[in-house]
Amino acid sequence: MSINKGFVNENEFIEYFNGKSFMELNENFKNFVLFLTNNDIPNENFLCEKGKGGQKPDVVLKVGNKKYFISLKVGSGNSVHQEMFSEFLLFLDSIGFSKNGLDLLKEFHYADGTLNDTGIERLSSVEFCKKFPEKVFLLNKEFNKKEIKKSILNRVLFQGKSESYDMAEFIYHGTIEKGYWATSMEIINIGTPIRNNCVHVGNLTYQPWGRDQDFNAVHPDRRYVSQFKFGSCEKVLKQIRGKSNGKSWDERR
Repeated sequence: MSINKGFVNENEFIEYFNGKSFMELNENFKNFVLFLTNNDIPNENFLCEKGKGGQKPDVVLKVGNKKYFISLKVGSGNSVHQEMFSEFLLFLDSIGFSKNGLDLLKEFHYADGTLNDTGIERLSSVEFCKKFPEKVFLLNKEFNKKEIKKSILNRVLFQGKSESYDMAEFIYHGTIEKGYWATSMEIINIGTPIRNNCVHVGNLTYQPWGRDQDFNAVHPDRRYVSQFKFGSCEKVLKQIRGKSNGKSWDERR
C-alpha cells in the first residue's frame, strides 16, 4: 500500500505546532505565523487540529481565541476537488454560466463529438485541445469571468459544496522545513492568461476523473466525475510571495 504523503504531511504539521510557543518555531514557520497574524507575535502557545472531515481546511491552527483555517498541499499532483459532472453542471448554471459555455464543457468532458456521451470515438484531453483550440479558448473565457472564477474557486479549493462548511483562508504548500503560502483572495485575484492547451479556472486545471477513452477502464464510472487539479500550486505561491513577502524573521531581529 502506498503512503499518502498529504496525510503524513498533515500529521507532521499538527504535531510540530501543538504546544509550541512562537520562539520555539523554526524560521519557516515563524514567517508563516507572522503572515497569518499580520506581524503580531503571539503570546500563547499554539494548538493545532485536523479540519472537519470532507471539508477544504486540512488543519485549524489556534492561537488564543483566534483560529486560522489552512489547506495544506505537498508535491506536484494536487488533485483538489472531485464531484459528479451532473452536479457540477447544475452548480455552473446556478452561478450564471451561459448555455453555450455549458455545451462547450459537455463537449470537452465527453470528448466524443456529442453533448450526451453517446459518441463511439473518444478523444483524450490533449487531443481535444489540439483539435478544437478555439472551443477550448471560448470555454476558458467563460470559466475565467471574474465572478464565475471566484465562485468556482471557492467551491473547489476553499470552501466546498456547502456555504455552511468552514472556509480555507490560507493555502500552505510544502513541509515543516520549507513552504510557500498565500491567502485565498491572493489566489483568486492573481492574473492568469486565457489558454487553449488545457481547460482551466485560474491556475487550476479541469478534466474528467477518468476518460475511459477505449471503453475498457477498470473504473468506467470515473468518466462522470469532474476533477480539478492545482499542479502549479508551488509555482503560483512562489510567484505571489515573491511579489509581496517582507523581511524574513532573521532580518527582523
